[in-house]
Amino acid sequence: APPFLVVVDRRTKSLAANALPNKKVKTFSNVRFFGNFLKGLGYPKIVNKSDGEPAMMALKTEAAKYAGIEAVPKESPAGDHQANGEAENAVKEVKRRIRAIRGTLETKRKEKIKEDHPILAWMPQHAAAQINRFKVLSDGRTSEQRRTGQTWRKQVPLFGEQIMIKPAGSKGKKNDAEMRMQKGRYIGHH
Repeated sequence: APPFLVVVDRRTKSLAANALPNKKVKTFSNVRFFGNFLKGLGYPKIVNKSDGEPAMMALKTEAAKYAGIEAVPKESPAGDHQANGEAENAVKEVKRRIRAIRGTLETKRKEKIKEDHPILAWMPQHAAAQINRFKVLSDGRTSEQRRTGQTWRKQVPLFGEQIMIKPAGSKGKKNDAEMRMQKGRYIGHH
């Protein structure tokens, strides 16, 4: 899988993960991704902790601006992985989930997925969403329940499963529904 960025909310244990298309961390795509995660949490002010890497510090600042929230930066000592243990554990958990998703998809397709296949870029987001919705935490709730107060009840297809979709804006008569439906692959519900 490509390199990816993981963010975690300490209170709810909500995770978000996004593939990094290149080594630049502070791209508009990553600022939007991180900023939308912060907006979704609903906090007016946060402490934004990271490992002190300059690119990450710049990303945190821009994401907080994008989200329109006040962020107090806090950096762990350089090279001290234990100080950032919560984030390190979140990365490990997302990696495990990605391996499971990829293995299931390869088994169903009966072929290996090449390292440059575009579907790999969607796996980190889907892995984090699965963890948020289905991993039961110590209080008997998921991080999604902690964040929203509601249980996830929607049935979810397997990642990469072929599904029928109706493209937005497609028109037609009610009896030609099949003509309007197209084949697609499920890559996550975010």
